[in-house]
Amino acid sequence: EVGYTTFHIGKWHLGQHLPSQLPIHRGFDHSFGYLGGAEDHYDNSNPGCGENTCGKKTDLWRDRGPATGEAGGEFAAYKYDREALRIISTHDGATPLFVYYALQCAHAPNEPDSYGDLYADRTEEFANYNGMISAVDSAVGNVTDALKASGMWANSLIVFTSDNGGPSAKTVSGAAANNWPLRGGKHTAWDGGHRVLAFVNGGLLPDAARGRKLDGYIASADWYRTLLGLAGVDATDAPPGLPDASDSLDVWPYVSGAAAASPRTEIALASRWADPPKNSPPGTNGSAALIVGDYKLLTAKMSSAAWPGP
Repeated sequence: EVGYTTFHIGKWHLGQHLPSQLPIHRGFDHSFGYLGGAEDHYDNSNPGCGENTCGKKTDLWRDRGPATGEAGGEFAAYKYDREALRIISTHDGATPLFVYYALQCAHAPNEPDSYGDLYADRTEEFANYNGMISAVDSAVGNVTDALKASGMWANSLIVFTSDNGGPSAKTVSGAAANNWPLRGGKHTAWDGGHRVLAFVNGGLLPDAARGRKLDGYIASADWYRTLLGLAGVDATDAPPGLPDASDSLDVWPYVSGAAAASPRTEIALASRWADPPKNSPPGTNGSAALIVGDYKLLTAKMSSAAWPGP
């Protein structure tokens, strides 16, 4: 509504059954990435409905169709990194820019790359997983350098966050993470599954806010209203059939240091009250969890309840 050019890069996993669910029809002017979940890092294939029924299919898309000729040939992180750098280096700074960069690393399948050589003295499992984390470090550094080189850094805001804790239980695909000192991991409502690290940076962050550690609640949904507010857009919306505009809260006063406390005081973590349906992801249980203030309620079954070692 206020003239931003918008890009999606990397993972989507937010709908692919209908054209209307694709990034290009969900507010993005351009899109380059994959639509499913766990994708092979080298050939861009995805089991999809299962190898035994339909075979592996290439899952790499650009805008409205297959990214013909762009699949395979290298570790996929380099593809997405190159796309981000191309966008930044060719962007006309007179137009505001929004990039949703959903990094593929570190997601299953855990596959080796040259970054794994940094951990050659450890187990193969450790080297593969932490090699992917080093690929993330490299991508963030490259984007930061590109924004500074383009002159956009001073007027940019970077939000870095994760959609879930690391997979730590052997029943979860790609299990190689350690969420110490938090309990549990991905697919659980323990802190290790939901309490993730996040940071903001860029020239828009007030100097007084830099280096501060914030322990207040922020839900992933809160970035919606927060970023729209910074862009000068009214976040009020009334999609048909929904009772309210959004459950999102503007957390910028808290993040920027203008407010001492977060407006977020409760978080609904999960709402599975019954046994999970057949063919649910490994580790899925009929759990539900709610945080209100200093209290957290967990009900029904809860898998992967252990604390890992340091």
